[in-house]
Amino acid sequence: MRIGIEFEEREIDRILNILNKIEEENLFNLIILLLEKNVSCSDLLFIILEILEKNKIVSGRKGKIVLNKKIEEKEKAEIKNRILRQTKNINKIFVTPLEVSKFYLCPRRLWLEKVVLAKQEKERRGRVWDGEAIHLAANLLFKQLPRYDFEKIVNAVFKNYKNKLTLQKEQILEFLEGLLAFIEEERITKIFSERTLKSLRIGLVGTPDGIIIKGNDVFPLDIKLGIVRKLRKEHILQSTGEALLVQEFFRKNVQKSYLIYFSSNSIVELNFTPRMKREFINYKKRIEKMFSSAYIPRMSNLVNFRRRVCQGCHVKKACDLIEALRKRY
Repeated sequence: MRIGIEFEEREIDRILNILNKIEEENLFNLIILLLEKNVSCSDLLFIILEILEKNKIVSGRKGKIVLNKKIEEKEKAEIKNRILRQTKNINKIFVTPLEVSKFYLCPRRLWLEKVVLAKQEKERRGRVWDGEAIHLAANLLFKQLPRYDFEKIVNAVFKNYKNKLTLQKEQILEFLEGLLAFIEEERITKIFSERTLKSLRIGLVGTPDGIIIKGNDVFPLDIKLGIVRKLRKEHILQSTGEALLVQEFFRKNVQKSYLIYFSSNSIVELNFTPRMKREFINYKKRIEKMFSSAYIPRMSNLVNFRRRVCQGCHVKKACDLIEALRKRY
């Protein structure tokens, strides 16, 4: 959670360099190129295209971008300075899909983590590290495709989290085999791992575990450590936010996402509705209100929140202190 957002000049340079290398390109393919070059915000592309179109340097027709002439260094500098001035004055509150899901679980925990910046304590060994390990394993697999070496990936994960994991190597190997089978069965053309996306329009920033390209469609992928019996509301909210991010980045309607649950070795396809997207935006607005308020937010009001939310909470000590002071005064 942050106020405003900063862009590196290098991102603007990358977009201008990409445009200078094309003669005519499909817009969808052009946006994929941005992702390949680690450009986090396609809004920058459309701001640049608007400027270039006014100067008759580019033109568009039927979903294609045509470069009429090369962009000169002087024009690049003017565009860069103009965009940096514009984005510098943005004071919108930017949140992540994960923060929205955390807010749903417990407003106070998010407040302590992101507003108060209370000290967070991780367990020395256990589920938190297990979760990070499976994400690293998936990240390494996605980066190595189409060539991969499961043994090297598993060894790299255990070396990185030495003495912190409760998982066994065989469990991560089985997870990787299932993930690869899913990619092959779904005939996924390309998958990007942990690319940060930003949307200026809706004030959202986040890093989906995977962004799947399947033909002309695009979907987010999220990996969870636990098992799935019934889809949790917080998982649906996070997945909805990631779908919105991908939709904003590609300017293309996203109909679904995939949730992969490690412990039950299962994959859930989540289809979106306008109602789900509106609900996500409403929770985001409540976070913005909390951020600007002088009041301490309430604790979770979910059923069994002591077991479901408080157990393993990184800021539990700070929260317990607030409750102790309230009882005293």
